[in-house]
Amino acid sequence: MKFSSGLRKKSEKFRKKKNNTASLLLLFDKAIVSLQKMVSKVQYFPKASNTANAALQKVLSVRKVAKQGMDNAVKEVDEIFQVIVRRLDHAALQQRHGIVDTNNIHFRGSIPESSAVPLMRNSRTRPRWVTDGPKKFNEADPTEYEDILKLKTGDGWPYLTETNVRSFHKFAATEITGPTRLYRIIAPTSGGMGDCWVTEKVFNDLMRCSDPKSAWRRHLAVWPDWNVDGQFVIYDIKANETLKVWRGTASSQIKDSMPGLSLDGGWEQIIFKVDRSTGLNDEVRYFKVRPETSKFDWQSRGLCHSEFSKLTKTQQSSFTPLRIEINHPNISGPFETGWGYTDFEGKGFPYKIGLPSFPGQTTKLSD
Repeated sequence: MKFSSGLRKKSEKFRKKKNNTASLLLLFDKAIVSLQKMVSKVQYFPKASNTANAALQKVLSVRKVAKQGMDNAVKEVDEIFQVIVRRLDHAALQQRHGIVDTNNIHFRGSIPESSAVPLMRNSRTRPRWVTDGPKKFNEADPTEYEDILKLKTGDGWPYLTETNVRSFHKFAATEITGPTRLYRIIAPTSGGMGDCWVTEKVFNDLMRCSDPKSAWRRHLAVWPDWNVDGQFVIYDIKANETLKVWRGTASSQIKDSMPGLSLDGGWEQIIFKVDRSTGLNDEVRYFKVRPETSKFDWQSRGLCHSEFSKLTKTQQSSFTPLRIEINHPNISGPFETGWGYTDFEGKGFPYKIGLPSFPGQTTKLSD
């Protein structure tokens, strides 16, 4: 922990080293004033005066074009600092939250909605992230965004499903330029490269809460049967890279089976996707539970998504997805959130799963 704390401090030190063209030019201008004073002292000595004035004029001509040159130089230096910051942050995260041994992870699997709903409806087991009252942030109406979605999708922004649209209260198409980072909360059963992300600021705001997991469920409106959490990944948008995203306020979420109860929403979320044909999505496979032991058959090859989708709903219920490998080169992780891998103190979770050490379950750092 001391080692990771030291890395974090070094990272913060480099992060604060922002070079500024204006401050550098101010020093340049101060030097010119000093030079002008020196030139004025030799103005009555023709030979020295001519030489001094020629030198001053040369400095003034350099000053006229200095800003552009300094801007370019400063940009290169800042990019070097950003690379150092990323490396130090990665190393600190690996020391504090990196997953190197899945045998130490106590994962119970995903809680079914049929188990989660009674626990949330019951006032004795209802968690504090469930709000007793009406929605605070209504869902966006897909018909109101239909024209802008068509326009922006044709211009390179990711396609949004109706579910994606309704997950927002209000949103807009924006571009994020690196170097910067996005964060995504995941479970061992979910993909690292998925739709929903948050900025580094939102992630840090969550982590500063007294109960980060409750804040995440409440303010980003994530039901437990959607995402068990326990882990996170980081997407690095590198210097000179630009990412086209949809960005806005998360809408409140309700369930028909829970009248009068909701998740607040209200914090900022980001949605972006990659085309599945690129091969940059995670490899996820589906494994069947062994009824006699209530353990999953990791020894089998599992089913790919197309094979799994051909099963009936009843058949699918005896399988669980598992992330086999994260393929996107900009993604680092998974890291542990430190929030645990269950809600409701483990009630309602059907199985206790011993995770295998697949590459997608242990921490890998992006370049």
